[in-house]
Amino acid sequence: ELSSTFRAGWQGFVSWMAQHEGAVTLFLITDLLENATFTALFGEALRRFPQRLTVGCHGHGHRSWSAWGEDVAGFSAMLATSTALLKEHAGDAFRPFFRAPNGYVAPWMASVLAQHGYTVDSSVNPSWLVAKKAGASWTDVCAAMARAGVVERPWFTRWSLPVN
Repeated sequence: ELSSTFRAGWQGFVSWMAQHEGAVTLFLITDLLENATFTALFGEALRRFPQRLTVGCHGHGHRSWSAWGEDVAGFSAMLATSTALLKEHAGDAFRPFFRAPNGYVAPWMASVLAQHGYTVDSSVNPSWLVAKKAGASWTDVCAAMARAGVVERPWFTRWSLPVN
């Protein structure tokens, strides 16, 4: 069941969306769609903000794929599951955008993303805080994304720290 903290946070998000006209992309962890309460809340938000709320993939579960070594088959299977769920539940709001859990992305992930039709990745966190967990240098990750035809949109940082 969804925690009271999660419910309050979701209600705060929906209230915030109602107070402005900006567009927002949510990167959804798709195992949340196994929860009927979340699925109802998510569907209602999509109905309320159909022109402003889009949805990208944040995985199924919150596994940091690059932190555990190369697993092309596992990553590919996860993307297939997540993509199918997002297309089913988000419909036209789904965008083929990916953001890796914890911002850990490795070069080997780029070709798998492209094979599954992903066009944008927003996982590169060019901060010293996570540099060791990237599986390679950020330069190598960005080069792999470019070779695979995936556009990279790195996190915004200030003083080498992520800004949210």
